[in-house]
Amino acid sequence: MLHRRLPEVPQDSQDEPNAAVDPAVDGKEHPRVVPLTSPHLSYVDGQSFFAHLSTAQRHNSPSLWKKREEIGRLAMEFPAFTVFTDQELSKVAFRGSNGRSLRVNNSITGFPAWRCRPGDTEDMRSAMKRYISKAALGILGTAFVVPALVITPAQAESVPDQAAMVQNYDVLVVGKTTGFRHSSIDEATTAIMALGEANGFSVDVWDPPTSSRNQGQPDRTLPSTPFTSAADLAKYETVVFVSTVDGTNNLDPAKPTLLDAAELSAFQGYIRSGGGFAGIHAATDSMHTVPWYSQLTGGGARFISHPEQQNAVQIIEDATHPSTEHLAGTWTRFDEWYNFTQSPRESVRVLTNLDETTYNARGNAMGSDHPLSWCQNFESARSWYTGGGHTEASYVDPTFLKHLLGGIAWSAGAASGGGDCVTWSEVESITEDLLAEGEISSKAVTQLTKQLDNAQALAEAGQHADSAEKLNAAAAQVGAHVDRDSAAHNLLLGKVRDLQTWQSELE
Repeated sequence: MLHRRLPEVPQDSQDEPNAAVDPAVDGKEHPRVVPLTSPHLSYVDGQSFFAHLSTAQRHNSPSLWKKREEIGRLAMEFPAFTVFTDQELSKVAFRGSNGRSLRVNNSITGFPAWRCRPGDTEDMRSAMKRYISKAALGILGTAFVVPALVITPAQAESVPDQAAMVQNYDVLVVGKTTGFRHSSIDEATTAIMALGEANGFSVDVWDPPTSSRNQGQPDRTLPSTPFTSAADLAKYETVVFVSTVDGTNNLDPAKPTLLDAAELSAFQGYIRSGGGFAGIHAATDSMHTVPWYSQLTGGGARFISHPEQQNAVQIIEDATHPSTEHLAGTWTRFDEWYNFTQSPRESVRVLTNLDETTYNARGNAMGSDHPLSWCQNFESARSWYTGGGHTEASYVDPTFLKHLLGGIAWSAGAASGGGDCVTWSEVESITEDLLAEGEISSKAVTQLTKQLDNAQALAEAGQHADSAEKLNAAAAQVGAHVDRDSAAHNLLLGKVRDLQTWQSELE
């Protein structure tokens, strides 16, 4: 989907853009929303609405599930009325806050499906409404706002406009620590809450006391763990881990991790059901003995060491993402710069890279390949990480706050840009899985891989426009060799188009 800047939408029109009124089936009136671009429409009401899930369920590309440019303007109350093309029904899935209540089987296809019913609770309706708001990305929204209450007026005036963002979603901030406690966790939480107030998302906090040295934020924390089940966590569009150190960096398997086994299982279920994740600073210094977690935070890269706090320069490798589009060329800041056990580059989209020639990295220096912020589509989630944010001053820095807000909003599915962090390796992995599952032929793989390799080579040579053009050939191979009515076709074509958007915007 092409990323675009949008004007602010007035507060009284955000939830029902261009809404006409449909006759109600439950004695109430509900909005009907007319898509902007779809010529062939299917009319689906709230009692019969469903969306196919298949191979796409496991990969759950946010660009495949949670929004499509064909969807146009959407809004939903329940029982809802909305409009889709036949292809859109195979491209998009939405879910509510209670999977057991909403999940049914699609009798036509046999695939698992989701639908909404008039008897659903207000919480479920609210959750579904937020997911449909994500589908409208690029069509409605309001500009990012860095609130003046956390920065000085002079700083506020210096903050540029940024990408459009859908409002009305929920964020869980996790500040719990059982190891070293960063003093900036409280400031980070305050800043995120202020960003939420200014940008239309609500914030819950999980930061309980864990010891005499780790008192947490008792006035803010939830009374008990929110990591009870995937269904309970589903009320949040994203979960933000803020420097959640648990002291497991010695890799002792007997040492308790930040989340216990039951909490980890709930969190994994949430991620695999399409949740979001944003990690700040020492989020990579947590659960070192849980390989899955370090893959979630970024390609297996874990914190290993840091030098003294100092100024350093980050090179902006990708300014197409909502968290970096306000940055140009380089970014100089004072912070604590992490070294990692490995570079995550092969698995993630690198957004910024530390220039080690501009500071003293000391032991465990990583050299020229030193990513500091990145994003990825992991299992069923959008995952974003920044290594910045050790200092308390970070959370009154408008440039860093823009970076943070863009990452949180993107991970929640409330902001979009640059092909939404699709990577060459991600498409390769999907292709291999579809072949193994018998969804596509070996000929399709051979032809598609050839064009993708050519496009990647052009991209790595800095020829982004040529790469974008070559991806038309990759899309043509999908059309020629993959059944157009299949979920595999929609999945692969969507990913190729996301790659194309990315390369086009890099140019």
